[in-house]
Amino acid sequence: MVLAIAAGCLLGLVSGMVPGIHVNTLAAMLVSLSALITTQYDVLAIVVLCAAVVHSFVSIVPSMLLGAPDPDTALAVLPGHRLLLEGRGIEAIRLSALGSLCSAVLGIALAPAFVLFLLMGYPALLDHMGLLLLGVMVVMVVSERPSTGSALAAVVKATCILVLSGVLGVLALKGGEVMYTQADAVLMPLLTGLFGAPLLIESVLTPPPSIPPQTSAAEGIEGRRTLRGVLTGTAAGALVSWMPGVSASVGTLLTRLLLSRGELNRMDDAREYMVSISGVNTSDVVFSLLTLYVAHRSRSGAMVAIEQLFPPTMWSPPYVVALMLSLMVASLVGYTATIRLGAMLLRTLYRIRLRTLTLGTLAFLLMLVAVLTGAFGIVVFLSAIPVGLLCGTLGVRRSNTMGVLLIPATLYFL
Repeated sequence: MVLAIAAGCLLGLVSGMVPGIHVNTLAAMLVSLSALITTQYDVLAIVVLCAAVVHSFVSIVPSMLLGAPDPDTALAVLPGHRLLLEGRGIEAIRLSALGSLCSAVLGIALAPAFVLFLLMGYPALLDHMGLLLLGVMVVMVVSERPSTGSALAAVVKATCILVLSGVLGVLALKGGEVMYTQADAVLMPLLTGLFGAPLLIESVLTPPPSIPPQTSAAEGIEGRRTLRGVLTGTAAGALVSWMPGVSASVGTLLTRLLLSRGELNRMDDAREYMVSISGVNTSDVVFSLLTLYVAHRSRSGAMVAIEQLFPPTMWSPPYVVALMLSLMVASLVGYTATIRLGAMLLRTLYRIRLRTLTLGTLAFLLMLVAVLTGAFGIVVFLSAIPVGLLCGTLGVRRSNTMGVLLIPATLYFL
């Protein structure tokens, strides 16, 4: 089991640190090659689990530095970049790692209560999933706060962005079914075009002279804010684990609407958000594993791979304990790796002029899209960029562009 944990952590580091290589892709590769690797498929399932956990920690680093988000870290690009430009990128990385670790521990502690929910409440909710997703979108647009103008105008603008991104998502996913063996292969150019590239383009148009030197000194946030970030992140992780189409970013937004007084206008808000969004990514792995075990439903590529390798109907109580222990060890590895790798990269990053780094990153993302998804991926990438830029022009939350996933999922269930 030790070797399985080590191998999984290594794979998670690779998938998390290299943009475009998602842990779901590596998990699918392990399933296809499983017969050549080992006959102990229960051990291979532990490898996939540990990879997913470590990926949830370290993926914040390329998301924040290169603007290459995956579905789980898309909104973390924004407050992370803000802290980076204030010379507090190392602090952002530490807060992210802290949020992930605390939410992993809290998620395991809440496992009995979540299992009870899956046994008693989940079947009834499943029959009304389409309406639930529709309600999520209504809450998103109604909660939009105007930067200028009336509240009604802000809601209309948010609705336009939500619908526009939803249409883009439907078309891209339908095209992905034709062009690729898996429709979700198109998510990389889609989300990079919506979140990563617009942020980089805006940086080119209004750049500071350079990324400031990064300090390792942390101002820190109040314990109350840290606790709130962990609680909202964990709650969002529980929501995301069973609700299809709701990404970690949207789940965090929904839970924070009950607690937050506005958009991220202050450094303290950005710090708290880093704790929260990172917490949802890791707690999602915990709750998704429990959803697979109890409800036999997989909501991520990693859980699909685990189900194919070693179905939950074959899990014994000792094996479930082994999975939870592996998850905790992988969390500790992910916490340490995130802080050390992030600090190492950030200490050298400020030596490069921001405009040079930004243009180079844009070129790298375009090349990555071309290599991984071909001509169709480039079309999707270029089509998504104007939608992402429109959010800044209209002054609405970029989270509204998560309609790219919500609307296709809602149409499926209605």
